[in-house]
Amino acid sequence: MRATFERRVREQVARHLRADPNADHCKIIDIQMRQERERLERQALEYEDSGQDRQAELIHTLIDDWLPELARELKRRR
Repeated sequence: MRATFERRVREQVARHLRADPNADHCKIIDIQMRQERERLERQALEYEDSGQDRQAELIHTLIDDWLPELARELKRRR
C-alpha cells in the first residue's frame, strides 16, 4: 500500500517538474502530500463507515507517521 502511494507521489512530482523545471520542488511536494492526506482521510472514513476499524487505524498511522516521513525524504533528494 505504501509503495503504491509513494510511487504515485513521486510520479506526480516528476510530472510537475517536467512541465515546469523551475517550479518550487518543496511546494510541489507539499501540495502532493496534502492531496494524498485528503485521499487517505477519505479512505479511512470509508473503512470506519463499513466497520473496518483496523484498516482505518492503519490508514491513520500512514497519515500521521509515514506521509511526513515521505515528504522529508522527497525534499532531501532534490
